[in-house]
Amino acid sequence: MEEEPQEEFFYCKGAATQVLKLGSFDCRPKNESKTSSKVLFLIIPGNPGIVCYYKLFMQILYKILIPKYPIWAISHAGHCVPPEGMEMMEGIVHYSVFKIKPPPFSSHFVTHN
Repeated sequence: MEEEPQEEFFYCKGAATQVLKLGSFDCRPKNESKTSSKVLFLIIPGNPGIVCYYKLFMQILYKILIPKYPIWAISHAGHCVPPEGMEMMEGIVHYSVFKIKPPPFSSHFVTHN
């Protein structure tokens, strides 16, 4: 059975945003030491910016990666169905957050348009 991505929702610049996370959450491959380099594959979807379309792709990519680096997919802000009690707001492009403050890991962007 394939590993299922973990689903999280948060507000980014006031808009509901969905993130799917597959693999280790500390951005190290499974079974690697704390001194090994951190790597993250980040999927940025094309319009309409809904990440659920990428679940199967994430699972296949994760399966073929050696070592098993984490793969995340982040929706366009405001382009997801938020959980009950969370308001959806206007869509905002917010991927620049990853460029403003360099993350403490090597990031590889996978984009689709």
